[in-house]
Amino acid sequence: MQENGKRYISLPAPYMRPHYDVVVIGSGYGGAIAASRMSRAGKRVALLEKGLERWPGEYPSDLTECLKDVQYSSASGHRGEKTGMYHFYKGSGQSAFVGCGLGGTSLLNANVALEADPRVWQMSAWPKEIQDDFDSIKKNYERAKEMLEPVPYPDDFPELPKLKTLEEQARRLGPEFHENFKRTPITVTFEDRINNAGVRQRKSTLTGNDSTGVNDGSKNTTLMNYIPDAWNHGCEIFCKIDVKRVKQDKRSKKWKGRGAFTEDSRNLLSFVTADLVFVAAGTFGTNEILLRSQANGLEISSQLGQGVAMGNINPSDFKEPVGPTITGIIDMRNSGSNVMDGYVIEEGVIPYALANATNFLLRAIDDRADVKLANESSTSDTKAKTWRKITSSVSNYKGAMANTQTYLIMSHDDNTGYLELRDDRLSIEYDGAGLTKMVKNLNDILKEATNKINGTYIPSPLWSNQVSGNALITVHPIGGCNMGKDGYSSVVYKGDGTEVHEGLYVCDGSIIPKAIGVNPFFTISALAERICELAARDRHWKINYELAKEPINFEKPSVIWPRESLEPIDVNWPPITGGISFTEIMRGYFSTEVTTKNYKAAEIDIIAFNVNSLVDLEDHSAKISGIVSCRALSPDPLIIVQGKFRLFVKEKTRVDANAIMYNLNLAATNGSKYRFKGIKLLDNSNLLGALMDVTTLYSFEKPRPEKEEFTVTAEDDVTTKLFRYKGGNKVTHEMFSTNLIKNNFLDYILDNKYDVFLIDYRIAPTNIQSTKQQTLEQCVLDIKAAVNEVRRITGCENIAMIAHCLGSVVAFMGLLSGEIEGVSSLVASQVGMTPGVGFWNRVKVNLHLVQFLQNVLRQSTFDVRTSPHTTLLQSSINQLLRFYPVPPGGVCQNALCHRNSLAFGTLYKHENLTQLLHDNLDQFMGEVNLTTLNQFASCVKAGELVTYWGEKGIRKTYEMLITINDPTKYTIRHIPGYGHLDNWWGRNAHVDVFPKVLRHLEDTKSDYGYGYKA
Repeated sequence: MQENGKRYISLPAPYMRPHYDVVVIGSGYGGAIAASRMSRAGKRVALLEKGLERWPGEYPSDLTECLKDVQYSSASGHRGEKTGMYHFYKGSGQSAFVGCGLGGTSLLNANVALEADPRVWQMSAWPKEIQDDFDSIKKNYERAKEMLEPVPYPDDFPELPKLKTLEEQARRLGPEFHENFKRTPITVTFEDRINNAGVRQRKSTLTGNDSTGVNDGSKNTTLMNYIPDAWNHGCEIFCKIDVKRVKQDKRSKKWKGRGAFTEDSRNLLSFVTADLVFVAAGTFGTNEILLRSQANGLEISSQLGQGVAMGNINPSDFKEPVGPTITGIIDMRNSGSNVMDGYVIEEGVIPYALANATNFLLRAIDDRADVKLANESSTSDTKAKTWRKITSSVSNYKGAMANTQTYLIMSHDDNTGYLELRDDRLSIEYDGAGLTKMVKNLNDILKEATNKINGTYIPSPLWSNQVSGNALITVHPIGGCNMGKDGYSSVVYKGDGTEVHEGLYVCDGSIIPKAIGVNPFFTISALAERICELAARDRHWKINYELAKEPINFEKPSVIWPRESLEPIDVNWPPITGGISFTEIMRGYFSTEVTTKNYKAAEIDIIAFNVNSLVDLEDHSAKISGIVSCRALSPDPLIIVQGKFRLFVKEKTRVDANAIMYNLNLAATNGSKYRFKGIKLLDNSNLLGALMDVTTLYSFEKPRPEKEEFTVTAEDDVTTKLFRYKGGNKVTHEMFSTNLIKNNFLDYILDNKYDVFLIDYRIAPTNIQSTKQQTLEQCVLDIKAAVNEVRRITGCENIAMIAHCLGSVVAFMGLLSGEIEGVSSLVASQVGMTPGVGFWNRVKVNLHLVQFLQNVLRQSTFDVRTSPHTTLLQSSINQLLRFYPVPPGGVCQNALCHRNSLAFGTLYKHENLTQLLHDNLDQFMGEVNLTTLNQFASCVKAGELVTYWGEKGIRKTYEMLITINDPTKYTIRHIPGYGHLDNWWGRNAHVDVFPKVLRHLEDTKSDYGYGYKA
C-alpha cells in the first residue's frame, strides 16, 4: 500500500490472525528468506519484527537524528527506544552493533557477499549432514545470489581513493598480499533497474552511509528483495512486535509465540499460534527468546547460549567520492594450512552522520602528548597539521578525514563466548576476546600496511584498555544455537535447522557453530535457503523459486489470504489523517458468584486509525487488541482477535441513554475460541453516576462446542475448509454460525444434538480460490469431496444436507449428475434448479453488466466490500448505487449493502435484520469472480439451474420433482415476511424458520437412513 508517496507493507497488530501455518520471528536474512520461501510454498505466513518499517528516504541522515535512534542493552538494563534502528549490546570483553527494523541488520551491514572457505564446512563442529552435503550448500548459495544480486564495484564508476589506496597497500606489503587483492562482490545496485524480486531500485550515489541506512534505495537489503517478495505472495507483516518466548501446546501440538506490542510501554503480552515457527531474530535476539523459553519450561539442550563467536571485526584507523562501505578486499583466507589462521582485510567508510564526530576524535588523538607523530616535527608539517584542523572544522570529509583509511578485519576466534539471562536480560560474556594473539597479530599487519604508505596507524579508539578494557566490537555475532552432531554438544543437531521439537526451526546466524572468517550474511542466507528447502520437502510442500517477471504492485499483493471476518485490511490503514489510541485496564470480575474486585480481568488497547473514528465512532468502530483473563476458560490469558470498540451507541431499550460497546473475539493458547460482548450503559440523565457508568461492564455469552477444522481436496486439487461442530456435549460457513444475531442456526441445531459440518467451498469469500475464475461445475467437486470426507469422518453411510442459494444450485447439479452420492435428505433454501428472477435482475442480465465489467473495465472480480480509500472506479460505482431501486423499507446508507444488491439482487428485508448484523455484513460478503456471475446470467437466459430470490423459482423446482418422482418425498415451505438471506439472519428466524428445518431433519432421519452406523 502507498500513502503520501510512502510504502506500507506491514499491518497494525490488531489485524494479526490468531493462527498461521508459519510464523517467522525476525526479518534479517534468515527470517526474510523463511517468510519468502514459506509464502511461495502456498502457506499462510506471518512475519514478526521488533523494529519499525522504514524505507529508503526515511533513515537518519545526521548525528542528531542517529542519536535519537540508538538503543543500548547490557546486563544492567536497557536505554533508548526499543524500536531504535541502532542497537548496541555491551558485553564483558565483547560488544556488538546490530540493526533493528524491517530488514534487520541487512539495513546496516557492509554488503560483502563472500562464500565461506570450503574448508570451513569440513570442520568437526558442523553436523555430518552438512559436511556430506556441500553440493546443497553451493546450490543454496546460488539461490541467495539470485535474490541478493551481489556485484563488484564497477570499473566505469568514479575512482574511489580508499579502494585505490588498499590496492597500493597490498602491492607494498608484497606479492602474497597483492595477488589476493580484489574487488569484492557487494549487495549494492549500480544501475536503475527492477530487481529479481520485482522491486524498483536506484543506482548508488556512493554516499557511504551503509552502516546508518542508505537513503538512495541502492542497498540490497532484505527489504528490497525477500521481504516484499514474501508480502507479494501473501505473507502478513507486523512490526513493533517484541517476541518474548515460544512454547508448544501439548494438546494441539501448535507452537505459540508470546510477545509484547512494543508501542505499549506496559509490555502487554499477547500470543499467536502456528504449525511451524522459524526463529530468526538475529544471534542475540534468537538466543534471548530461546533462553527465556527454556526458563519457562521449553526443553532445550544445555548448550543453548554457549559457543558464541564474534567474527573479530576490528575497525581501525577515508577520501571523496566516498563509495559503498566496502569495495575492496585482501583475502588471506588461504594464507596458511590451518583454516583458522585465515583472515580478510577490507577498507571501510565512516558514514556522514558520524564523520564530524570522528573528525573531533582524530583531532583529539592528534593532540595527545603520548601519541608522537614522527612526521610532524618540521615547520612544514606543523603548518600542514594546522591546515588539517581548520578544514576538518568546516567539512565532514575534509582535513584529517580526507586522509584517513578505515580498516575492517574478518577472522576466526575460539568461539568461547556465551550468552545467558540475568534478571530476564541478555548478558554477553567473552572475556579476553580483544587480548588474543590473533587480534594482536592482525593489528601488527594493519600497522605495517599503514606505514607502507607513510601513514600513522591509530588502533580503534574502542579497542583500548582505557576506553573498554581491550574489548572488541562486532557487527557479526554468531552462535549460541549451534548446529552439531547431537544435543550434548550443540542445540540444533539435524543439519536442517530444526531442534528436537518438530516444527520449531532456527535459521539465522545463531546456528553457525564456528566463525567462518568472512562476513557471514551470505552463508547465513545459504543455510536459511537450505533449511526452508528441507522443511518444505519433509512436508511435501513445493516452493516456487521462479523469479519475478514484472514489478510488484505495492497497491495490492498478488496473493491475499481471505480473513475470517472478511474485513478489508486497508480500510483505515495506513492512517492518512492521524488517529488516536488509548489503553484501558479492567479490574474486577465477570461471574455470578466471584466478587473479587482486585482481579485483573482485561488489559486492552483501543486504536482508532482515522480521525473520522473520533467524529463518529458509531459508524467507524475502533480496533481493540490485548488480552482478557478468565482462568475458568484458560490458564493463560485469552488474546483479543479483531475486537471492535464503539462509542456512544444509541441504547434502544432505554430512554435518553447511550452505550459503549465491546465486541471481542477471543482465542486461547490451546486453540479454543470464544466471543465476548460487553456494554457500558451511559445514563445521560444521571451525571453523578457517570463514573460508575464508565467503569461497569456487563457481559454474558453462552459457550459453544469447540470447532474442528479439516482441509478437503477436490479432484482438481483445489482445497477447501470443512468445519465440524459436535452437538450435545458465505457467503461463508459463518452465515449459519455468526454471533452477530442472538439466535443463529448453528447453535439452534447443536442444541438439538446434531453433529454439524460447515464448508467454505471455492467461491466462499474466506477461500483463497474465490478470486480465481470458477464455474458451478467446479464447485460441485468441492461439495462432493466434503460429503465424502464427512462420511469418512463420521462413518455415516448417508448424511443430510442443508444448502442455501448458490449452494442449493451446486447441490442440485451434483445430485442430478450423480457426482454427489450419500445424501439422503436435502433442505434447499430459496433456490432450486429452475430460473425465475425478478424484474431488476432481468434488466441487469439484458444490460450485460458482467460482460461490461469484464471486457470494457477489464475487471476479473467484483468485491462487494468497499472503503473510503477505494479506487475512483469503485467510488463511482458506490455513488451510482445510491439510485439503485429498492423495495419499500429497503433504503439504507450501507455501501456494501448496495453493492450486494448490484451483484446478487435484493437479499433481505431490512426490517428482519438487527442493526449489528447489518453493520457487519463484511464478515460474510466479499470478492466474487465474474465467471461465476456470468454463468448466473447464462442460466437465467437458458432457463435452467439459476437462482431466484423468491418463491416462484423454488416452487417450479418442487412441481417438477413431484411430477417425476414420489411426491411424498418432497415438501415446500413458504414463509411469509422474509426475503432471501434473512430466513437465516432474521431476528425471528429461530421462531419462524429454524423449527421447520429441524422438523424436516427429524422426519427424514428414520425414513431415509442418515446418521451414524450402528
